[in-house]
Amino acid sequence: MKEKYNIAIIGVGLIGGSLGLAIKNSKLKANIIGFDKSKVLEKANKIGAIDSGSTDIKEVVKNADLIILALHLKLNLRYLKIVSALAKNNSIIVDVGSVKSNISSLSKKYLKAKQIFIPAHPMAGSEKQGVENANSKLFQNTTFVICSDKNSNTDISKLLEIIKAIGANILFVSAKKHDKIVASISHLPQLISVALMNSIPNDERNISYKMAANGFKDLTRIASSKFTVWEDILKENKTEILKSISNFKNNLSQIENDLKNNNFKELQNKFKKSNKERDKLFF
Repeated sequence: MKEKYNIAIIGVGLIGGSLGLAIKNSKLKANIIGFDKSKVLEKANKIGAIDSGSTDIKEVVKNADLIILALHLKLNLRYLKIVSALAKNNSIIVDVGSVKSNISSLSKKYLKAKQIFIPAHPMAGSEKQGVENANSKLFQNTTFVICSDKNSNTDISKLLEIIKAIGANILFVSAKKHDKIVASISHLPQLISVALMNSIPNDERNISYKMAANGFKDLTRIASSKFTVWEDILKENKTEILKSISNFKNNLSQIENDLKNNNFKELQNKFKKSNKERDKLFF
């Protein structure tokens, strides 16, 4: 990127703040302006996630070449309409929320003729929220999903350059397929973690917590996530999440039946399959 790129981050929380830090710590030349509450902008400026900030959305987006929507899903939907009306004709608007289908459809309604909308999803995060937990290395060696046709004539080279500069790997997936997949690998695990944490009998909690080792702690780490973050996700991707829950229940029922019937050979096969598939994540 030869010239300084003007980037607006709408919502400077964990993801927005981490994107700002990652870009500022890369070799790219970029001026980053943030939009959020005053207290959030002060924190973001202090840690170097943004160069400046404003609570005036018009001021934030008017000169931006790239606008990143990094709010909760419902707010991203609302600000897509606002931002597209205020931004330059040739600006690129990127949504980094966890569900893609709805906002992808709405973009066709709101965008100006020469504006480009890219539904995207960095597959990184934390159970901790807020810009105070932002991390410049959050996206390194992670997958950054782009829900756009990679063979499209739309020029998104600048966006791809930024993603590569922050150390992420780019994967092109349709919005519909994205929502189906994240229901299984992100949204379902969150609900399982919540259910597992709540499954300990009340009269055994104190001693259970003393006995809990890393296995239980790993499985329930994301049970610390706040419902305010997940409410919109559960509503927006409800259909696909319910399908994933049903599939999970079927698998768990099979394990239950194998155990009831002392079918340890079949349980062994399930473990072998699980071991093999899990290894593919890291090897």
